[in-house]
Amino acid sequence: MDTKANIVLLSPSSSTDSMASSSSSSSTNSVVSFLTSNKGKQLLVYDKYVFRCNKTTLFKKYWTCTEHACNVSAHTNTKNEFLSIIGNHNHIAEPHLLDVKQVKNKMKKRILSETTSLTKIYDEEVKKASLSPEAAATLPTVLEFSMYF
Repeated sequence: MDTKANIVLLSPSSSTDSMASSSSSSSTNSVVSFLTSNKGKQLLVYDKYVFRCNKTTLFKKYWTCTEHACNVSAHTNTKNEFLSIIGNHNHIAEPHLLDVKQVKNKMKKRILSETTSLTKIYDEEVKKASLSPEAAATLPTVLEFSMYF
């Protein structure tokens, strides 16, 4: 079954964590946002599933699910306005991993733009995030996180 949703997003230049919500054709509210990958590429987050940009044309961006064997794809226009999603995921969403990615993105952004110590930024962001026990268990320690920098 193909599900489609129409959405207008905040401009991607505002923040990589920008969010907007819409109604999909299945009458549930869907949230779309963007994250940054470890390699600095933009990731699309739709219904707690993460997509990477596979191809960009003059008018469209084609996104594929980051799960290796999943064939779901999403389409946006070049202004990152959501157009459609095609297919059904063959795996469950893992919102705790998404929460961890969002916290790590916030930490990286602050570390690169502030002179505050890495440990202090780490502690502040973890405290602000109020992560579930499952998400907290997958979050790298401050020592592991510092190896990225």
